[in-house]
Amino acid sequence: MGKLVESTFMSLNGVIESPQEWSPPYWDDEHAGYARTLLFEADALLLGRATYEGFAQAWPTRSGDEYTDRINAMPKHVASHTLEDATWNATIIEGDVAEAVAGLKEGASLLKFGTGELDRTLLEHNLLDELHLWIFPVLAGGGRRLIDGALAAPDADCGGEEEDEDDDREQDPQDEQHLPIVGSCDGREHRPNRVISATASCGSLSAGVGG
Repeated sequence: MGKLVESTFMSLNGVIESPQEWSPPYWDDEHAGYARTLLFEADALLLGRATYEGFAQAWPTRSGDEYTDRINAMPKHVASHTLEDATWNATIIEGDVAEAVAGLKEGASLLKFGTGELDRTLLEHNLLDELHLWIFPVLAGGGRRLIDGALAAPDADCGGEEEDEDDDREQDPQDEQHLPIVGSCDGREHRPNRVISATASCGSLSAGVGG
């Protein structure tokens, strides 16, 4: 049985939108090594439509290093109700997304970039195994926050416009009450039972996802 890991960039004030505007100064060798580990432990990518469309425009034009060559060669599975065609070794998931992802996990480990409405489906069906939050020591001036999306209660009024349910965001989890947080600045990961883990500039952050 494989696992589903999600990787998301987040500012100190919880913003996950437009990380390319505030995270690059911290993309050092440690960052690159951790990103490589996540990618090379996965057999395929799971992406929402928005993340897929952004990645499919950028990554195929690059080559020459092992990370780029790996991400370009990997199979991708895209969850979308609106996308009709896919390139970049991608397949659009048809039918029930939860059932399809569960089937994929039977034979492969998946890496998902971006947090959005797809996560609500994944969490409702107990499919997300780890959430890696890259916490950057910056305060973003505005933008979508993690708790405004997948971590918000289903009936919560978080303001703003209703989003397309397949609109995961680039670098963009059972109910919030099921996410006990354990953090440290000692550089070590804490891994309770099934884990949502995260890396920060000061060390690591972990949260359990239930039994």
